[in-house]
Amino acid sequence: MTARKDSRGNPKRERPAEQAPLEDLGEAEVEHEEEPPRAPEGKRIHPRRRAPLVSNKGRKKRR
Repeated sequence: MTARKDSRGNPKRERPAEQAPLEDLGEAEVEHEEEPPRAPEGKRIHPRRRAPLVSNKGRKKRR
């Protein structure tokens, strides 16, 4: 039997079991979300920037 593969040709991984909805858990077990980091007055926190998209054009042509 061949392994199941996803659209990219990689072997499919088993999906983790669905977590129970938060309302089913007791109040004590619910983790409170951490506050977002605060910037000091007059300073801004910059979001992490993604690397720019680089085309594969040259690589494709060399094949």
